[in-house]
Amino acid sequence: MLNPRYNCSEWLIDEDGYLWPVGLPALRQKLGSDLPWGYLKRYAVENVGYCLVARRSQGVHVCLRPEVIAQPTLAAAIYWLIEQRAPRLVISVLRQTWTHRLLTSDASAVSLLSAEADARLVARRDDYLCRRRSLADLPRFHPLAELMRYVHERSHIYSREACQRLVDGPLRRRALVLAPSDDASRLTIKEWGSGYRTYSRLWLSQSKGLNLEDQRDVAYASKAAVGYRAAWTERQSVLEDVDARVLDEDGKLNHVRYTRMIIPMVDAGGQPMLVGASVVNPAVDIRPKGLQEP
Repeated sequence: MLNPRYNCSEWLIDEDGYLWPVGLPALRQKLGSDLPWGYLKRYAVENVGYCLVARRSQGVHVCLRPEVIAQPTLAAAIYWLIEQRAPRLVISVLRQTWTHRLLTSDASAVSLLSAEADARLVARRDDYLCRRRSLADLPRFHPLAELMRYVHERSHIYSREACQRLVDGPLRRRALVLAPSDDASRLTIKEWGSGYRTYSRLWLSQSKGLNLEDQRDVAYASKAAVGYRAAWTERQSVLEDVDARVLDEDGKLNHVRYTRMIIPMVDAGGQPMLVGASVVNPAVDIRPKGLQEP
């Protein structure tokens, strides 16, 4: 299905809906892998949530895994499909195994992909729940309270060296530092702690310089970014509970509950920073009654 011997024009659609020609060095760099392209295409679809679209000799081929694909990726695949006007269309979908549907009209193919998009949206609708807390609750979370004391003592000026004791100690390396753009549309990762169990060592080693939403689970990352943008817009610290299901590197949904603190700071040169830290909190209870556990 994803055989590297196919001689055709192929593209991979990323989490933002951008089409990358297969074989492009910049795409390899984005994926951070030196695997042969035949295997890299498979990895991108099955593990990263990309969609493979290809022109074949007698039609077009679309490959996707609904469990991990993002809405912008599916939308871009639908637009690409409509533009091809192909006499035959094959849609390959990976769930437990690959299934393949041969279609002879754009309308049928678009209907099938739209159904996948709708099902995906419904399936993950409640995968990220968040509730803001009053800052008066901060003393209940000692590691976060210690972080806030450190911030006040340093007048909101961030120093990695000075903060390291807290990160390695009470915070258990569950901390990150972001550099927001002027409008916070981009949240560039400056530092990311190794205490978050849903992130692989490979991703952690390559995370610096990425946008916050350039994660394995784009749906989770996009919703998690809302709190950071709120802290930046309001220019004040945010304390909130989160109950979420996060896809790990194996495509498995992990149920996590935590309380997090987001603090606007500046570095020694005056550049704005957002410092985030969290503590695991099994007591978080914001999931509607009757909603099934994962």
